[in-house]
Amino acid sequence: GLFGVLLLVVFVVLTPMIAPFDPNAIDTGTPNLAPGWAHPMGTDAYGRDLFSRVLYGGRVSLSIGFVAVAIAATTGTTVGAVAAFGGGWIDRGLMWVVDLLLSLPRLVLLLAITGLFRTTGTEGLFLILAILGLTGWMGVSRIVRSQVLSLKEQDFIQAARALGLSSTRIVFRHLIPNALAPVIVYGSLAIGSTMIVEAGLSFLCLGVPPPTSTWGTLINDGREPLRIAPWIATFPGFCIVAAVMSFNLLGD
Repeated sequence: GLFGVLLLVVFVVLTPMIAPFDPNAIDTGTPNLAPGWAHPMGTDAYGRDLFSRVLYGGRVSLSIGFVAVAIAATTGTTVGAVAAFGGGWIDRGLMWVVDLLLSLPRLVLLLAITGLFRTTGTEGLFLILAILGLTGWMGVSRIVRSQVLSLKEQDFIQAARALGLSSTRIVFRHLIPNALAPVIVYGSLAIGSTMIVEAGLSFLCLGVPPPTSTWGTLINDGREPLRIAPWIATFPGFCIVAAVMSFNLLGD
């Protein structure tokens, strides 16, 4: 799993040096050309080099996975720690919000939000990042809450209270760092699932707006010519499978 993730990161970092063509350059070869020496993954219906588009699409897909999970993990960790440490009505109120959001189907919620706030360009990319991040933090908050409920009764927290440390310092300096182990595992697993969700939205034309390509949009591009040019959808689909499998194995 670690080897697979490192390999993906290396390809993403070195994409400008590895990609033989501009990912949006039209007529770099014959349209729907099968894989060969000039085009290792073939070309799409517009004659664009698929290998270059897969590399650049991977940069966007992986970036979305990392950033969205970072937003979700930060939000969930903060909410869970504050709820557990505060207790009483604070805990009940925050967990009621978590339960409410968990009861909503995430895919339906994503489709509704992306449909209502459809934007283009860079704003569209930031919108997808915010939506994926802010609809995936509830599970983290429950994990952190259970950890903090156990940690706050231990001696080192009682000692911090006896020393007169503020609640903010106790939460962010002593409780959260000791509750991060399961969050790190969650993060490695959530990156793969977030990439799948993004690919699904892009396949439905509700993801990152064009001309920015992701693995999901590349699969959508190969939907119409699937019978005559199956490689257009196969290669980005294989990349999604390999990336998600690598992150899942790393999480395990």
